[in-house]
Amino acid sequence: MSSDSLLGLLRVHVQKGVNLAIRDLRSSDPYVIIRMGKQIVKTRVVRSNLNPVWDEELTLAIVEPLPVRLTFALHGGVINPYGSNDISACGQC
Repeated sequence: MSSDSLLGLLRVHVQKGVNLAIRDLRSSDPYVIIRMGKQIVKTRVVRSNLNPVWDEELTLAIVEPLPVRLTFALHGGVINPYGSNDISACGQC
């Protein structure tokens, strides 16, 4: 990627997960992966924690015209579709 193709930066603040499902024997080792195009960034792994706090800012380069597709994936835990757990993240261009 050259600086000529850079349209901007997207900073995503990954805050925390709440009441994640157990994925290991007694707990989980959760982390978050964010994908945008060919770019992949991830948080650190929080060992043995069902309520992890990452408080991390991840940065991705915007190289394609908007809108961009941003994908979040939680690993080491499960996102409950009925709302009993939560991953809190916000993005800002």
